[in-house]
Amino acid sequence: MKKWTFILCLFLLPTQMLHANEIHLLTLDECVDSALTYNMRVQLGELDNFEAEEGIRFSTRSMFPVLSTSFYGAISTDDSVYAFDVRADQPLFMGGELLAKKRKAESVLEQKRYQNNLDKSELALLTSQVFYEIKTLEAEVKLLEEQVVFLNKQALVQTKLAEQGMNIASEVLSHKAEIKVKEIELEDKQRELELRYDYLLQLTGVNPEYSYVLEDIKTNSLSGMDANIHSSFVQMLDAEIEQSKQNVKIAKANFFPKAGLVARYRNEEDSFYEKDAFEAGVLVKWNIWDFGQTQSDVKQKKIKHQKRLLNKEIVLQSYNFELQKLSNKLKTKESKVELAEEQLRLEEENFKNANTRKMQGDISSLTFEQIKLTLSNAKTALAKAIIDYRITESKILHLSGKLIKGTVYE
Repeated sequence: MKKWTFILCLFLLPTQMLHANEIHLLTLDECVDSALTYNMRVQLGELDNFEAEEGIRFSTRSMFPVLSTSFYGAISTDDSVYAFDVRADQPLFMGGELLAKKRKAESVLEQKRYQNNLDKSELALLTSQVFYEIKTLEAEVKLLEEQVVFLNKQALVQTKLAEQGMNIASEVLSHKAEIKVKEIELEDKQRELELRYDYLLQLTGVNPEYSYVLEDIKTNSLSGMDANIHSSFVQMLDAEIEQSKQNVKIAKANFFPKAGLVARYRNEEDSFYEKDAFEAGVLVKWNIWDFGQTQSDVKQKKIKHQKRLLNKEIVLQSYNFELQKLSNKLKTKESKVELAEEQLRLEEENFKNANTRKMQGDISSLTFEQIKLTLSNAKTALAKAIIDYRITESKILHLSGKLIKGTVYE
């Protein structure tokens, strides 16, 4: 079989450990770790977190005094005027608006962090699936190569029989056509395999420099698991609900008067007078009547809050249903793995017997090659069954929040 190598440079691996001529065994965990470190989606999530943190700082600073200044100057044909003003404003009572905005900003940060956890888990799931797809394609390519080799040997035998008049030429041509079909199928699989490698390269966010081969899929520890809903997903929904709750409070704040301290120094002068004054006091503003605008705004915010509460229940029901469906599917996949293992044991025993019979001259080389190819089919079937199991298992781990090792969601 042609040796498929995956060209990757993992920055997370110490470069002094690698040399240009070495081939490193690239594990699934290394692929996932690299994706979670260098993929641009992860970097975008970190920027979202920074943006939300700035939102908290902004809402906190709005509670402190604001110092402003202004200057006005004008010159005319018979006069000149200027005015200089320095003013400090300190909010005292805003109907709970400032505190609600701060709490909303905090819930936005929580939502972004939980969303970032979910995005990382989805990226890990996608990386795992592409990894498994590559291993499936590698097994299919290997099997097709063996099939092509066997068919060519079979065609050679048929050609010799046709030359001896023991076979008709049409059967030889038909067999060559079958070989051509298999070769085209093999080329298609090889191209698909190359595309999957390129996609894995993009997901892991690394530069091609060293040669890597992907590790074989582990066949041990195939067992069912208890599936519980992803806590980050629930917490993200709760953060969204908290935001809608604070939006209601922000809207209700417009029912109340707003008061603040004002300190002001003003200096102005023209041709007739000069004024230099300092003043301090309390500024109170209250919208007594706005034709029901505030009331309508509050009602809209309450409706949106109720919608988010209801949406949480709907989404969780769907989430739990999907988990249950995958759990049942996993049991089916496990049974298929067990069946494929039993079939492989039978084919291995058959191959051993065939090998003995071949050495004794009881079967032809072509029959032996046919039995050997059947063994390869059984190995490929088992590999694909295990990969199907692992893909389903990864989906459950993702939905349960357990796919990324070392990450605490609770």
